[in-house]
Amino acid sequence: MRHDGQDIERLALVDSRRHVIAPPGVKALDERLFALVDVPDLRLLPQAWPDLKSVWYGAGIAPALQQHMFILLARLASFGLSRPLRRLAPLMHWMRGLATWGTDRGGIFVSVDGIREDGTATRRIWSLIAEGDDGPFIPAMAAAAIIRACREGRRPAAGARSALHELSTADFDYFFQQRNITAGVRDLSDEING
Repeated sequence: MRHDGQDIERLALVDSRRHVIAPPGVKALDERLFALVDVPDLRLLPQAWPDLKSVWYGAGIAPALQQHMFILLARLASFGLSRPLRRLAPLMHWMRGLATWGTDRGGIFVSVDGIREDGTATRRIWSLIAEGDDGPFIPAMAAAAIIRACREGRRPAAGARSALHELSTADFDYFFQQRNITAGVRDLSDEING
């Protein structure tokens, strides 16, 4: 991933930070612990925008006990203990069923730091909140957005590649409106330049 202008390695699900998800116009999620998620965006965004200083993509699970458990298991796996941990899968599945407290509001965020054309620093955070059981629909929305674009005459070029330049966040608005999902960008550039 990119951090302070350098390509570095971090452990997915181990590297974590606390964050408040607050897309404009919706009640924020309470602060929670997020763990780094190993997604292609961590590599693709710095390739697309070389002036990108940092990018961090995190996901948080509620209740927090489950998030801490995943972080612990990921840390143990990083020490080479993944084979013995597989035997714990049935127990973990059973324990997940016991953790019925928490919230039905989920969220995700992407934090990006970069340099503008005028040389000033910029920080933007894209946040999303999904209410109820709508979060699991989000991964399939990229395919639905491409299909919708094709129906509107915007066909992607042939061949396998990243969809980074094929879709924009606006392409997802229609699908978010069909569900109880809110997303938006906060520009925090003034805070880092102040």
